[in-house]
Amino acid sequence: ATYGKYLTYTALLKANLIVKYADERRLLSVSWNYTGEQYSTIDNAIKPLVAFDTVDIAMMQKFALLKLDLAFDLKLKNIFDKRYEIYAYTPQPGFNWSCGLSLSYHLQ
Repeated sequence: ATYGKYLTYTALLKANLIVKYADERRLLSVSWNYTGEQYSTIDNAIKPLVAFDTVDIAMMQKFALLKLDLAFDLKLKNIFDKRYEIYAYTPQPGFNWSCGLSLSYHLQ
């Protein structure tokens, strides 16, 4: 019943395209991620999950204060708020974001 079938939750096609600008103090990247159809049953009897794509943006800025380096980063995920599933009947979050702050000290 499973001979010649696709593996469950394994996309038939995945693709990523990333455009990035970076130097020693800043970073900006925009990425497009595509995940093709995925089957959710071992016998592929149920229609596959719909293919989806998302666009993400990541930014980082560093600041120097004496011997301290302060880095602020911001990630914006799924900026077009697309609805999709990576597991059957489990919707994934729409637009979401995260931010971080890092502090480093130079001993010399």
